[in-house]
Amino acid sequence: AVTAIARDDPERARGAAGRLAAWGFGLAFALRLLFWAATPDRAWPGSAWYDGDARGWITWAGALRDGAEYEQGLPFRPPGAAYLIVWLAGGEPRDAIGRLKVAWCALGALAAALFAESARRGFGAGVGLAVGLACAGSTGLMILSTSLNNETPYLVLVAATLVTWGEVRDGRGGWRLGVWGALHGLACLVRVEHVLVFAGMLAVL
Repeated sequence: AVTAIARDDPERARGAAGRLAAWGFGLAFALRLLFWAATPDRAWPGSAWYDGDARGWITWAGALRDGAEYEQGLPFRPPGAAYLIVWLAGGEPRDAIGRLKVAWCALGALAAALFAESARRGFGAGVGLAVGLACAGSTGLMILSTSLNNETPYLVLVAATLVTWGEVRDGRGGWRLGVWGALHGLACLVRVEHVLVFAGMLAVL
């Protein structure tokens, strides 16, 4: 339907695509909240299915809040997730696990909506809808969205770079090129190996 509208009225097509993205975000967010509420690990930093470094991120965030040293000040991992937790917690991170997990569910839903939008822009409305539904209902992505690790914010940043990739690749970047570069910079602060992804995308521009 969005593709048919786009041929006749591009402005209306953008509105339809925006409504689909909003519905996709709402569905993904609801599924993640229900998944989180149904599990016995609601108050854990991590998840029973994937703990990862969640406890470490919470500890690091607490150290940042208190101005204390963490891991002797050595850069074992990029700091982006720890700073995001400090900002979202609004206080002692260990006392804000519920709020943080709701925020992570929202980030996971946003990633699903952004991946769907990037697929719609590149391959059409049908593919975008399929990608959105797959991301919304993915058990693996729901697990990531309920564990306070760096994968979920990283996926948001990667998906956001893909949304603007078409314009940047076609030389229509303008201000989008600056946003695209900033998103890559933030992604490197969350997952340092993203510099390899950035290098690969630059190579095909």
